[in-house]
Amino acid sequence: MTIYFALRFPAEYYPAFSRPLPIDSWMAFNTWPCGDAPSWSSRIGVIPRHFDHGARHVPAWKVWLRSLTFQPMGYREDGGILEGWCRIVFTNRANPNGLRVLLDTGASISTLPHHAIQTMHSVLFKNEGSVPVAQRGDPNWHTYTVNELLSREGQVRYEFGGYNGESPVIVLGPMQGFVYLKYPPPTIEQGTRFEGLIFPMVPAETDVATLGVNFFQTMYVALTKAKTSLHYVQLAAQWPENWERDLAAYVLPS
Repeated sequence: MTIYFALRFPAEYYPAFSRPLPIDSWMAFNTWPCGDAPSWSSRIGVIPRHFDHGARHVPAWKVWLRSLTFQPMGYREDGGILEGWCRIVFTNRANPNGLRVLLDTGASISTLPHHAIQTMHSVLFKNEGSVPVAQRGDPNWHTYTVNELLSREGQVRYEFGGYNGESPVIVLGPMQGFVYLKYPPPTIEQGTRFEGLIFPMVPAETDVATLGVNFFQTMYVALTKAKTSLHYVQLAAQWPENWERDLAAYVLPS
């Protein structure tokens, strides 16, 4: 069984289109309900439960995240040299598979380890100072500051663990909407407001990161529950220039 997710931003987030579009969030079973299916990524293996501390209550949809790279829009790799504004690597000797991340539509934000948030704050957005370490029970949520002068229409290069030992899976997706949201000024005198959407994990509570609703709003997600083999995930970016095409012929006739 495959479950397809298309989570949408509120209507005011989208530019005017030539015709009305079904921009509401939806979930579909086994069949992509629009005219053309997106270009799905290769299969990303779901972490088997016996490799996930064996806890029965642990949600199933966890995958390995190996690295994140923030790049100029439309950037392509050339000659095996990977460049970008900022790269965060989660694989190391102690964690050769990378970082365990939970795909969670019920989480209003995404979370990453503190070192990743600090790198985004100081390297990606060129800020000084440190992001406070998250503490259990702290009502104040701190994260990177989105520098307006350095906010970029960029893309995120995700590197996930492959299916059942296969090669890592590379997926590109929009940076705006996942890393930050940009709000237009309410008046001419007031500037554009930016909001960071990824926050540091609380180390004392968990070693599992979260890709929450902001991830799903920039990525179409297909979760496949296999009967006799490993479950897997496939992803396809929600590029703004493709919104109209992606949602054409929504809910195809039977």
